[in-house]
Amino acid sequence: MKFKSFLILLPAFLILTSCEGASFAPKDAETDTNHNNINNINNDAGTDQDNVDTCSFPDITCGDDCCTDGARCRNGSCCDLEDLCGSSFCCGEGESCMGGYCHLDCEYMRCLDENQQEMCCGSEELCFMNECIIPGDDCENDSQCLLDEYCEQSVGKCLPIPESTCEYFPPTGQFSPINEWSWPPPSGSPVLPDYVDVLSPPVIGDMDGDSIPEVAFVAYKDSCAGGNYNTGVLTILRGSDGTELLRLDDPARRLGSSTMPALGDIDLDGLPEVVVMQDDKKLLAYELDGSLIWESEVSPRPMAWGGISIGDVNYDSIPEIVFGTTIYNPLGEVICAGTEGGTGGHNSSTRSISVLSDVTGDGYLEIVAGNTVYDRDCNLIFESPADDGYAAVADIYDSNGDPNLDGFPEIVIVGNGYVTIINGQDGTILWGPEVIPGGQNRGGAPVIADFDGDGHPEIGTAGGAYMIVYDPHDATPILWQKATKDTSSALTGCTVFDFEADGSAEIIYTDECFVYIYRGTDGEILFKEPNNTRTHNEYPIVADVDGDGNSELIVTSNVCVWNCETQPGWVGPAKRGITVYGDVDLNWVRTKKIWNQHSYHVTNINDHGTIPTPETKNWTVPGLNNFRQNIQTWGVHNAPDAEPQMFGGDVRNCGNGYITLGLMVANNGSRGIPPGLNVSFFRILEDNTEQHIGFAQTTTELLPGMSEYVEYEWSIPVAEVPSTIEFQFAVLVDDPDLGETAIHECNEENNYYGPVDVFCDIVD
Repeated sequence: MKFKSFLILLPAFLILTSCEGASFAPKDAETDTNHNNINNINNDAGTDQDNVDTCSFPDITCGDDCCTDGARCRNGSCCDLEDLCGSSFCCGEGESCMGGYCHLDCEYMRCLDENQQEMCCGSEELCFMNECIIPGDDCENDSQCLLDEYCEQSVGKCLPIPESTCEYFPPTGQFSPINEWSWPPPSGSPVLPDYVDVLSPPVIGDMDGDSIPEVAFVAYKDSCAGGNYNTGVLTILRGSDGTELLRLDDPARRLGSSTMPALGDIDLDGLPEVVVMQDDKKLLAYELDGSLIWESEVSPRPMAWGGISIGDVNYDSIPEIVFGTTIYNPLGEVICAGTEGGTGGHNSSTRSISVLSDVTGDGYLEIVAGNTVYDRDCNLIFESPADDGYAAVADIYDSNGDPNLDGFPEIVIVGNGYVTIINGQDGTILWGPEVIPGGQNRGGAPVIADFDGDGHPEIGTAGGAYMIVYDPHDATPILWQKATKDTSSALTGCTVFDFEADGSAEIIYTDECFVYIYRGTDGEILFKEPNNTRTHNEYPIVADVDGDGNSELIVTSNVCVWNCETQPGWVGPAKRGITVYGDVDLNWVRTKKIWNQHSYHVTNINDHGTIPTPETKNWTVPGLNNFRQNIQTWGVHNAPDAEPQMFGGDVRNCGNGYITLGLMVANNGSRGIPPGLNVSFFRILEDNTEQHIGFAQTTTELLPGMSEYVEYEWSIPVAEVPSTIEFQFAVLVDDPDLGETAIHECNEENNYYGPVDVFCDIVD
């Protein structure tokens, strides 16, 4: 790490090799023969002179030769001014001077090998792990690559898994969230400024292909008196900063604010669209620009509230849309509709959050609608004796009902105040029903995750009085419970994420007055922040919403406040809209840049928003035997290692009053570095303290083993031209004082390089 002012105790460094490679050796200021005449400008600070009187002025002696026409002596040979580079080098054919070093003139990508020897990659190659390689297939996620490859999403290619052991492990139990951005902005929304309450969760995904997700949701004007849920407008924000991209004010098509949209590529154009519910219970499909793709037919069994799902039900590479027990084709036409189940266990036939999953093992997706399961033609496969409710799917028991994983899924149902596990193939009750403790407790949509790190999944749900985690493998069914406040509905959802990638998931939940992050093992509150909402089926979401390589927490708010002012720690005013939190120390590990529907389970959507065909069974994939949990991407602890190399100064323009400082910024780690890495430049003053003189940034994604040339043009103070000809400089990559783009590295001790001597011997 760098300190702003300190004594330089190390000797200065001098470059001693040719530009075919680079190595660093200490310079002895008393015996350095390359700079034995720094006070004689005309005789050149870099001469290898045997006798300074051998040549006539203004020629320069260089060994046994005389350098004429302004040439300078470099390493025993005369060097023409146009080939001169720094204080030590003379560039040859096919080379250019960059920051005091001779670099190869590469038409495409320049690469450094393990010995810092330069090579030029071909037009089809990438510099990766200090080699020029031909990348693998195009990819969107790791599953599309070979077993010894991973998907490098920055280039969309399969690359070999790095053998580097460069890893960073965040500290556990240290949660320091900050507000990264909020909507609406302080100036308000220019369109329908009062329509800024958000009830149902947003959907998140890259809708325009620029690698930055969009956040799509329904905003409405809440009176907190009920009956105004169907006044919403489609709103889409840029995930990086919350900028409004779309506010669709269509009085003829107001939207249901309590139904979570779904996002996916339904028209097969390679980019996802968003499907929302109209207030008359039709579905509408929109592009990012607000273009209406279609308005659906009215279902024979219309639903409201809950959430919409998208999947390729019959595996014909054409996605279907499911809401409740109705299946729509990608044109919005009703294919069929089931008649039972899927009510959410709320004494209402309108609440529904269906799950699309191959629970029977027949090779097609079934519609899991609460305690009923339908096939792709809406034929009822079974109706379980368990109460109707909200569902989640994972492998929890074996076929005998014992707590062993056997590769076949079970269905967890929460509804009417009970939690039940049923066999996914026939609906037989395997566990429960377990009562949700407290008073008014209908129960929210369940989550499934390994909360205690024992390798077996547990179940989480929220009632009216408690957030509860059940362990169905233990004789005592409740692992832990924590008091909450949700007397208005008692059926709010929750989600799961392992923020520290330590094997134990955290649970995230919003009640009427607060947003919480609970430690999965025991329910300890790791984060609690005032956040008001009327609590329907909403839940917080964790995704990489700004595409920065770290996780963010996305929370919705509406103006309704149910006696929150009586709750210790709650402070107003009431929030409205969307709030995005990130960890101030960037310790929340990376995750996917997508969350596309209420019944999200990772494998139901590809990273770029296309619909998988066939859909991988999440419970069969290591690390994905969970539900409503976003996950870390490949190599979650893999980390970059930024290091400055080949740092020097180009002195050819000293006479014009400036020096071009340059270096190669190398990534010696096992994870890419996004563009925008800060590089700070310092001058070392006579008292050996640092003076910050400027900074630059990298402009490309630095893959493991890749380098990028970065330079900074420093103007010599007028008072020092041409009296001062010797300068010292240092450089720091990933400067923590410019921390908005700081990264966690496996080695933070190699970011600084210097001091480097630079001699202005060309001032005439």
